Formats: sequence, structure tokens, C-alpha cells
Amino acid sequence: MVTNADLGKELARVTNANMIQVWHSQVVWKPKSKKDSGNAGWHRDAQYWPFWSTEGLYTAWIALSNVTIESGPVRFIVGSNHWATIDGLDFFNKGIHSQDQVLDQSHSNRETVDALLDIGEVSVHSSLTYHSSNANRNQEPRVGMVVHFCTDEAKRIMVTGENSDYLDQIKNPTIAPVIYQG
Repeated sequence: MVTNADLGKELARVTNANMIQVWHSQVVWKPKSKKDSGNAGWHRDAQYWPFWSTEGLYTAWIALSNVTIESGPVRFIVGSNHWATIDGLDFFNKGIHSQDQVLDQSHSNRETVDALLDIGEVSVHSSLTYHSSNANRNQEPRVGMVVHFCTDEAKRIMVTGENSDYLDQIKNPTIAPVIYQG
């Protein structure tokens, strides 16, 4: 599924890219949540990737189950990919209400869009887009594949310390395949 040529071609089309390379993927399994245990706080993917420039980096979220409002869909803040960084937002902070208060200080008039998807549908967002998700209130788990990919605009940043070799796998096409080359 991740290396499908049609997926690569479509990702290139929506990002206006000449090349698409998958550099990380994972399956996300969100079971029915107890209270807010299933929340994922507001964040940008780029804030966790010091080894990449911010241009040319995207995430494709592929629904492996139907995603409804009750299942805690990924939700995006429209236009937030153009905002300056907002301190105090974090994926691991399940207190979304307190993070909403942080957002209100600089962007009280924001529009949020829920990624309501049927099995097999895909949402794509920039690494600079603020997004989160609420708890899953369904009995069934919400399941998706997260595919982080880069385009020909992405640039690796050399870092020291624990992340210094994190992107070394992009040189290995069996681990980080190029799925589109225009």
C-alpha cells in the first residue's frame, strides 16, 4: 500500500512535487478511549523533526477503518501552515482544552476541519499544519496508516546528538522508497 505507484503519483499531484520519497510510516490504533486518554494534543509534525527543513515535508493519513466524528478523527486548523510557531502546544499533552486557550491568545478566530474518512481514503497535510485529535468514543478502534514523506524540496539538516543518524535510512530504497519520480 505505501509503495503503490498510484499513491505516489497522487501525492506528487497534490503537493506539486517532482519526487515523493517515504521516509517513515506507522500504524495508529486508537481503541475506545477512557475519558481523554485518546487525545492527541495540538502540534505540528515539524516540531519533532529537527533533522529536516520545513519545506517539502508532508504526512498522508490513510484510513484503515471508517473515521467518524465519534472515533476521534485527526482535525486540522485551516491555514495554520502559514502561522508562526506557537509555544505550549504538544502532541503528548492530552489537555486539549488548555491548548485551545493557548491558541485563543493568538488565533481566536480559527477554523478547524475534521478528517472524516471512509476506509481507504487519504488526508494529506504539511508538516507545518497544526492538528490534533480527540478521544475515540466508538466501541471499535480507529485505525490508520501514517506515511511521512518528503518531496524534492525537502532538505536534510545535519544535527548532532541522538538524532544525528535518524535520516540515514533515506539512502536505503528498501526502507525509504521513492514512490514517484517525475
